[in-house]
Amino acid sequence: MLKTKMKKIEIGVLKNLIKLRNILDAVSQISWSFSMLNKQHPINSLTEEEASELIQSYEELLDELKKLLKK
Repeated sequence: MLKTKMKKIEIGVLKNLIKLRNILDAVSQISWSFSMLNKQHPINSLTEEEASELIQSYEELLDELKKLLKK
């Protein structure tokens, strides 16, 4: 049986891989938060005040996403 040696990942490649994975994990968390907000606050049952609060929450999630995309 032949054994093939696997080449170790270079440090720079590994750092980039970890960075990208962390960004995508954060995007996943933002998506989960968005989904939870939508489930807990259906649009057709919101008061004016709740709608304003939900808009603020959406804007905060979008701000987080924009920060991630700048990395």
